[in-house]
Amino acid sequence: MRFDIAHQPSYAITTAHLDAGESIQTEGGAMVSMDSGITIETKAKGGILKSLGRSVFGGESFFMNTYRTETGGTIRLAPSLPGDMMVLDIHPETPIKLQ
Repeated sequence: MRFDIAHQPSYAITTAHLDAGESIQTEGGAMVSMDSGITIETKAKGGILKSLGRSVFGGESFFMNTYRTETGGTIRLAPSLPGDMMVLDIHPETPIKLQ
């Protein structure tokens, strides 16, 4: 998977290039456009009560979307508010907290 970020710093939009068999998880409403070979699965992540708490108290989306492709493709994502984006490589041995 590879990411390109355009229109920085105020109105950033990310293009995620997915290889065959890859998936990406986003908050509801983040997808701007996607190729036809990508499928969407929407769920209340962690169950109804956990999703409700995350939505009410954390300001996050109630639903999480998982985009999958068997053939590869691109999906474009944008934040709900104007601002910048950056790519962070996250590894299990290196915890990270973002706010």
